[in-house]
Amino acid sequence: MTSIIRGILTGAVLTGTLLLSVEQASADCVRHFYNKSDVRWHINIRMWKPKPLKIKEYNIYVGPKETKRFKWSSSIVGTIMRNRDRADLIVSRRGYRRKFKVVDQKDGDCVYIKHSGNTGKASVNAPANGDLTLH
Repeated sequence: MTSIIRGILTGAVLTGTLLLSVEQASADCVRHFYNKSDVRWHINIRMWKPKPLKIKEYNIYVGPKETKRFKWSSSIVGTIMRNRDRADLIVSRRGYRRKFKVVDQKDGDCVYIKHSGNTGKASVNAPANGDLTLH
């Protein structure tokens, strides 16, 4: 497998910047946020455990006509599944804000964004599970 630059979730947000690293790991999954619009989108990922309350938060900004790669590390996906932690994905831009739950796909193939009905300007799990296409 060819090494590629992947966004690494690190457990800390440094002034809204996602830290990048070169890493190769077959158990991790890379998903994409495709911005097809002319405005900037904000994606906020919050993982939390109810008792004792612990919150990890990640902020990603996707500029107009930009694509961001996002790596859900195997430790994060495993944590969601094992500990029944919650992971929420909040997608917003001017005039739009939606909150979705992120769950582990039971077959171990990365994550799935739960939704029902019309999701408006954010097409979830498109083109692949865990991806977002923003309009």
